[in-house]
Amino acid sequence: MTSTDTNAGQDGSFAREAIERSEAFRREKRFRESIAVLLGALKVNGDCAELYQRLGNVRFDSGDLEQAEVAYKRALTLDPNHENAMHNLSVVYKRQRRMALFVRTYRRSKRLGLSSSRSDKKAARGRGFLGGFGGRAFLYVVGLGAALLLAWVLSR
Repeated sequence: MTSTDTNAGQDGSFAREAIERSEAFRREKRFRESIAVLLGALKVNGDCAELYQRLGNVRFDSGDLEQAEVAYKRALTLDPNHENAMHNLSVVYKRQRRMALFVRTYRRSKRLGLSSSRSDKKAARGRGFLGGFGGRAFLYVVGLGAALLLAWVLSR
């Protein structure tokens, strides 16, 4: 391993490049190469939820549901709120006909999706037009302006 590999691992660019290479192999159904790239990135970067989640995807596509389950669980150990890993784990359980685990995990993945979309919406409201006032304040201002304009027109 060179010093540039170490630096790349620290800033995450090595992991991103590994994911891109792995995805290219995955699209070509070259699963062994894809797995090798991800395992190499894990050796350089150490534990990374996204790399394990991607490893689970490749294992799933290759038909190795048991190893896909292991990879998704490892991703969730590192990041319990990893929505994709939780959803994909539920799909593994469904394929394995482990329906009680499927239902529980699928519901958990949907709750994660709802909480992340709520926080995204809340953050977007704070950044929107009129800053923290949000859309309601804008509607009140427009309504007030329309009422004033109507009063002015009727007073003429």
